[in-house]
Amino acid sequence: MSGGIDSLSAVRLSTFGLRREPPRPIGDRTAGYDAEFDFDTLFYDVFRTADPRQVVCLGPPPLNCEAALSKLIVRLPGTGAVVDWSYLPPRSHRQPSAKVVLTGEGLAAAGSVIFEIAGHRSEVAIQPGGGPRFSGRRVVTTLSKDNPLAWICDWAQFNARVHGADAVLLYDNGSQAYDLAELRRALEAVPGVAESLVVPWHFPHGPGVGAGNVQDSFYCQPGSLDHARRRFCALARGVLNVDIDELPVLPAGGSIFDRAEASGKAVTVFAGLWTESAAPTGGLLRHSDCLHSERWRSALRGILPFRQFLRTKWIVLPGRCPEDADWGVHDIYPASPQAKAREVSWKGHAHGLLYRHFRPINTGWKPRRRGRRYSPLIYGYDRDLARAFTLAFPDRPPSAPKPSLIRGLARLFGRRVV
Repeated sequence: MSGGIDSLSAVRLSTFGLRREPPRPIGDRTAGYDAEFDFDTLFYDVFRTADPRQVVCLGPPPLNCEAALSKLIVRLPGTGAVVDWSYLPPRSHRQPSAKVVLTGEGLAAAGSVIFEIAGHRSEVAIQPGGGPRFSGRRVVTTLSKDNPLAWICDWAQFNARVHGADAVLLYDNGSQAYDLAELRRALEAVPGVAESLVVPWHFPHGPGVGAGNVQDSFYCQPGSLDHARRRFCALARGVLNVDIDELPVLPAGGSIFDRAEASGKAVTVFAGLWTESAAPTGGLLRHSDCLHSERWRSALRGILPFRQFLRTKWIVLPGRCPEDADWGVHDIYPASPQAKAREVSWKGHAHGLLYRHFRPINTGWKPRRRGRRYSPLIYGYDRDLARAFTLAFPDRPPSAPKPSLIRGLARLFGRRVV
């Protein structure tokens, strides 16, 4: 098994005397907005593409700094030769990453570039492209912070043994509970994971939505997905985007990668169910301790529209994915009128496939308002999930079903059922 920790060439606005101003009016900012907003990142990373004469500088939207960025001068160290560049603004608020693309013959031999803005200058290393590392791999990717290593390893092992994922690309958002070397070693030990990479994505996570569900200030997680696409996953066989507390399950078993590859589509999106533990356990609760999912949503999975479930996640086959489609947190979105017109040809909705959203697999950083704690009236034993756990964790056989709903109702009304 191969693993590693990536390096980034992050560039700060403050290096050039600049500061990103929040786009949200003060009256609409939630508590903690300023602490979570990214005032300072110009570029998350500066890296090569498959063409050695091209370099991508990927970052959040420049907003009020766009005028200053238009005066950017890029030079090659040593010769001072000026490098041509173009600016590609974000195409939607769902994928707000902006790109400066450098082009020129001199870049092929350059190890760094010099950025100059308004008399300030900074020399920045060019990171290598990561496409070959994940070429032909089935990759599962996520952004994580301080999730227990046991949860991360269970998540990786489930996706490897149940779905055939053989690579993990994990963006770490500044974990303090362990260092990245520990995380790397833990992933390297997961059975079935042939390639793993930890990316130190130490940027402000960003505030939540504002009034009217406006998402105007959240850059970190969408940025990690665009970075995964542009730097690492262009040659991947498939990429699955689910969080550590989310596991996809097919009702008849099988691999989500197999299903996506057989679908004829570039993208498959799928919705989710809340999943709970029926009883507290001693020590750290694991995914496999949670075997009860929402009854009514599960029973009506083939009838209910997607909006009645938890927000969608996705799997993509990068080789089929249109360039004018953006990788967002909950969907892959058409980013041009042409992509919108063709959307039905490249994106499918899997109504039977549901991910399980594990309510107890949560460090408390985000309150779970929509989930309800276990009740036999709300949650039922999830046999599809139990079968998947049997395959994923053969040394941890799932517990037997809880008493039936009829028994639960009888207990509620004080009646005895034989």
